[in-house]
Amino acid sequence: MIYDDNGGLDAARFFFTLDVFGHRTVSILDGGLAAWRRLKLPLGTETPRIARTDYRPALMADRVASANGCATI
Repeated sequence: MIYDDNGGLDAARFFFTLDVFGHRTVSILDGGLAAWRRLKLPLGTETPRIARTDYRPALMADRVASANGCATI
């Protein structure tokens, strides 16, 4: 889950970046942190423990466009 407290622009950019590198299980929190707070949903400061993985990003250049069509990265 991606969110920001800056109107969604930062979250959208990060979502795009993860998509370009092949991540498929990513979502954006509708309304961002402001909407979460407005609904009085719980917030926490704990950092979750995540199991270590052997991450290997896979660039998907066809997901990036330029003024000339698909970019060559």
